[in-house]
Amino acid sequence: MSFKKTASSLQEIELQKIAASYGFAPKVLSSDGLDFEMVKIYSPCLADVYGENPNDLPRWIWNEIIHIVAILYEAEGIEYIDITPYNFIESNGFLWIIDFGHAFYTESPVIPSNWFLRDLLDTEERSWNPDFK
Repeated sequence: MSFKKTASSLQEIELQKIAASYGFAPKVLSSDGLDFEMVKIYSPCLADVYGENPNDLPRWIWNEIIHIVAILYEAEGIEYIDITPYNFIESNGFLWIIDFGHAFYTESPVIPSNWFLRDLLDTEERSWNPDFK
């Protein structure tokens, strides 16, 4: 089964394809301009399951969020900053990242340019990006 979506930019589709190549995001099945079709995940987002408090997430889910955004940054130069419980889906013990509308290629391969991503990768503290509340 698939899901059709309109992207805010061609880059959004490109970044999701990269994340999907790592198995982190639903696979993009086709795209035509800004419209694209991707694999549909039949599970609610983390906010619908655990609420909006990041401390209520199981440890493995928080660790996987950090792992996913760190790999995307370190290996691909992608700064995924829309880190909220609405953009992650847990399905059958696997975590998916969705919505690459605010993701972008980094300007610095050493330190993320976004303050929240930089702090998230440097601390053990759990928090969602307050810029996306």
